[in-house]
Amino acid sequence: MTGATQNSALPAHAMPSTTRVYATLALGVFAVSAAAIFIRFAQQANAPSLSIATGRLALASLIMVPLALATCGAEMRGLSRSHMLRFSLVGALLAAHFWFWIASLEHVSVALSTALVSTTPVWVALGAWLFRGERLTRGQTVGLLLAVGGGVGLALSGGSVAAGKSIALGCALAVAGALVIAGNMLIGQGLRAQLPVRAYAACAYGWAAVWLLIAAWVTQTPLLGLQPNAYWAMLALALVPQLIGHTSLNWALPYLGATTVAVSILAEPVGAAVLAAFMFNEPISLVMALCFAITLVGIGLVTLMGNKSA
Repeated sequence: MTGATQNSALPAHAMPSTTRVYATLALGVFAVSAAAIFIRFAQQANAPSLSIATGRLALASLIMVPLALATCGAEMRGLSRSHMLRFSLVGALLAAHFWFWIASLEHVSVALSTALVSTTPVWVALGAWLFRGERLTRGQTVGLLLAVGGGVGLALSGGSVAAGKSIALGCALAVAGALVIAGNMLIGQGLRAQLPVRAYAACAYGWAAVWLLIAAWVTQTPLLGLQPNAYWAMLALALVPQLIGHTSLNWALPYLGATTVAVSILAEPVGAAVLAAFMFNEPISLVMALCFAITLVGIGLVTLMGNKSA
């Protein structure tokens, strides 16, 4: 979410009301927070994690690709072979992110999984330092240490969804989901700067869907014959978090700036945890809540300091 336009750069007649802007931002955060809830519904319908990930990206692609071709088809048709190779890698990382994260929810609570997968800004900052030589500010370093420490505390504090499930495996999958989406962002940054958002999303979602379909075929994971509730949950994933959520956040970006929108997304794991507590009886212990707060503060510091230094 770089390159945000400041409010003063927008024509006066184009400025919506403050109430509308913040209402749209709140809608976006709420919609994104619902992702883990829809995943849990699909899992309760006995849908495999790979099936859920594939359904989400395939349905989102079926909606986004025609829309992008209709509105920015020239840019998409002008992509070179080099661009498409890079998009195949970006899509592979996006596919791995959804697969890993959804699989983590088989083992650990929504609160624990979403808190760990939300550490993505930490790994983006660390990756930019390791591979691009971008310096970490003192605030980012403190934030990184807090986020990692809080994440370790979360992993040790528990949060399994059922007896016999592995908390260690669930935490590892959630962190892996954060790592691969960080790689997706670092590699895709240049592509995003060259293309409209719709074109970038269509290519990224499309390639991710292709990789997931291949993975489902290789592993013989069923995509047909699942319970109807599983398909309704997949459709809800594609429509609510993917299209309504991310579209609302992107719409609010020019009016509020990158920092405000980025920090607001930190409410996603909080919203997901609250929804899961009410809907699936997934309680949060006091120790877990403390580690949860430390992790979010750390992510917030990395995000804020990164935007200030940009």
